[in-house]
Parts: sequence; C-alpha cells; structure tokens
Amino acid sequence: MMCPTASFADGYIYGALDTSSWTIDQWKSAAGAFQFNNVKCGSLLRTRIKNVRGGIGILTPVDDTHMKNLLYGNEIRNFSADALVANASDLTVENNKFLDGYADQADGDGNHDDIIQIFALGGRVFDNIVIHNNYIADTTNLSRPWQSGYQGISCFDGIVTNIKITNNVVLASAYHGISLYGARGALIANNTVINSKANGRTNWIGIFNLKDGTPPQNVVSKDNLASGFAGNAPATSYTSTNNYTVSKPLETFVVYDLPTATFDLTLKPTSPFFGKGAGAY
Repeated sequence: MMCPTASFADGYIYGALDTSSWTIDQWKSAAGAFQFNNVKCGSLLRTRIKNVRGGIGILTPVDDTHMKNLLYGNEIRNFSADALVANASDLTVENNKFLDGYADQADGDGNHDDIIQIFALGGRVFDNIVIHNNYIADTTNLSRPWQSGYQGISCFDGIVTNIKITNNVVLASAYHGISLYGARGALIANNTVINSKANGRTNWIGIFNLKDGTPPQNVVSKDNLASGFAGNAPATSYTSTNNYTVSKPLETFVVYDLPTATFDLTLKPTSPFFGKGAGAY
C-alpha cells in the first residue's frame, strides 16, 4: 500500500513582516508557524519561515510514529521557542538553515531554548532519523535586541534509535551543541560545533546516559570538531575516533569574527585539523 503524500513547497510563512519594535511579550506570544500532526509522507520544501514563536513541530501518536517526513532546503529565521521539534520516526532533516533565536530565560521567557529538539515521551521510541547538512546559528546580528542562548541539536528525554547527525554546522551559545541521552545505534560524524558568542561557555558534543542512568548503546562519534566534548556515558557504550577540540578558532577557521557574528567555518590550510577529515567542511 502506497503512502499518500502531503507536500508544502516554496512558501513564505511569517508572523509579521517587521518585528524591529517587538517587545519581549510580543516574542513570547507570537504564533507558531508549521505543524505536522500525525502527517504521513509529508514534506516541507524550500520554504521561508520568519518571525514566529516556534518554527516547525512534528508530532506523532504513541502507537505509530513512522511518519516518513522530509524537511529539505527550508530557512527558519527569527524564532523565540524551538525552531524544530522533531518527534517522529523515519524523518529526514536536510539542507536547512536555522537562524536567530530570540527571548532568553533571563528575559522572563520560561521556554527551554533548543534549535532542533527531540523528546520521546509517553512510551514512544523514535527510529530512523537523519539530520544532515544543516546550518544552525543562534544569532547572525549581535546588535539586535533579545539575544538568546540556544542549544543546537538535542534529545534529552526518551529513546531514539538509528539516528544519524552528520555534516552539520552548529553555532550556538549554550552548552549542548549536539547532545544525545540514551541513544541506541547513533552516528555523530563530520559536524562542526562552535560557540557563537564570547560568553565563555563550551559548546560541546555530548553522549550521555538517560536521566534514569540507563547508558546509550552503539553510539559512534567520529570526525567532528567542537569547542569541547562531554558526557557521562560509559566508554563501552560508544566509540570516539578522530574528534578534535578547537581551542583556537581564529587560527582554525577562514572567518571567525565574534563582534560581527560573521563566520566561515571552512578550515584554513594552516589549521592543525586540515586534511584530517574532521568537521562539516
């Protein structure tokens, strides 16, 4: 039986055309943009989403999470909650841009800010997820108001299996650049995870036990560049190969200009990591 297809492509979704005068309360009460609610064989392609609370939500029932959805070539810019909640099996998130998060907890916003977050609650297990070749930057303009310290790609709650997080650039300013808790059969490879602000935080790639202490299984982390690496998972539950900590980003990348939030994370030919297969570029 073939799966019927629902597709939205080449659109422009916005909460307002101009938010330059928005207050923090307006950012907190803005509408969300797009939601897949139990949608099978859905796709969102080459669509611009701007000036919203949450960007994209993918929600599934407990008994059947295999939605077979594709998010490809979209740009989500100016959001004040999660840019993407990716709660589904058989999901591909590829070649998207996630730019500029607003409204921090210090501004009175109680939302836990993540750019891509998965949470497998209610007994669900999400399987077969690909997050590939996305560009994530929690700010592109440090002079704008309501800066927020976003986390990058994360699954803190519940179990994901067969997840691949590859070739992504994560420029975020909280600690969890890419973090998986209790994953089973995961690949984290060729990502570049760097702090986008001069706040002294380590933007890490982390492999952790579930919150109840259950360790992950068969996690592979290889060929990544990051501000740091973290986790409490036992060494028997994952393998780490060819991962490098970037302590001197100015010497490592073609452009790393914190005052203007301008970045080109291509490796310099003089970088000690050049030619070692590490990072998303």
